[in-house]
Amino acid sequence: MRGLQREVSALCKNGISIIEHRIRCAKGEDIRVRPSIRRAELALGSGDGRWVISPDRFGPDSIVYSFGIGRNITFDLALIRRFGCKVYAFDPTPLAIQWLQSQTLPDSFLVYPWGLAAYDGSAVFALPESHSVSFVMATDVPSKSKSVAQCQVRRLPTIRELLGHDHIDLLKIDIESSEYDVLDDMVAESARIDQLVVEFHHRWSRSPSRTAQAISRIEECGLRLFHVSANGFEYSFVR
Repeated sequence: MRGLQREVSALCKNGISIIEHRIRCAKGEDIRVRPSIRRAELALGSGDGRWVISPDRFGPDSIVYSFGIGRNITFDLALIRRFGCKVYAFDPTPLAIQWLQSQTLPDSFLVYPWGLAAYDGSAVFALPESHSVSFVMATDVPSKSKSVAQCQVRRLPTIRELLGHDHIDLLKIDIESSEYDVLDDMVAESARIDQLVVEFHHRWSRSPSRTAQAISRIEECGLRLFHVSANGFEYSFVR
């Protein structure tokens, strides 16, 4: 009975997400993008930690990079349980690090206090008034920010070389609107990536055209879109 209730609840939430997405599209605040290919799909994680991947060719030796942890690692833990693989998780922000330190984590979940950026160095991260966990990389610190932190950031090729990997089976990016600069920077790395799941934040800046351009550029690099979430935020690509 409880399983059925959860299923009905999920369907209702999915329907609401679809309607909200269509309303934003009608207002010009969002875009409707159809997948360009079909692949087997596997949804893992819950809440804002739910992502869809293609399970083909996934196994214990798969290398997963997960950027942007916050307080939801249901996706990462589900990958470990399902495939027995290692997940390399990255989040430099203080609330995420504090929360992770309070958790009992499996040995296959490896945490690094680095943010993902288009350069190597440090960056200011600020916690917007509307957020309880997710810090945003900021050039100008919002005057109403609850908290500010100076954090270390790295380019994707720098991180990959530091960890000794020549490819990435799955790259997850949820970095609160910094994804655009990172995606531009990782074009040269794209051949080393088998799957990419990314949350786009054009709803914050009201610039859906920027997301459309990013999707086109990703596909030009050989990663094809096979899934878009009901709310239009999360996109899944596979080589």
